[in-house]
Amino acid sequence: MERYRNLKRDFREDRYINLNPIQRGGVLTPEAREALLEFGDGYSTCDWCPP
Repeated sequence: MERYRNLKRDFREDRYINLNPIQRGGVLTPEAREALLEFGDGYSTCDWCPP
């Protein structure tokens, strides 16, 4: 586990949403996108995996 201690996401979170594409096909209204970016990161299996 020590080798993963400094693992960082290398993509900007304000440009990507970690959302389960099966639920809505990734389609969001602008308001929903803003709320999701503000309050959550969706359904992530791994917090370091890009969407």
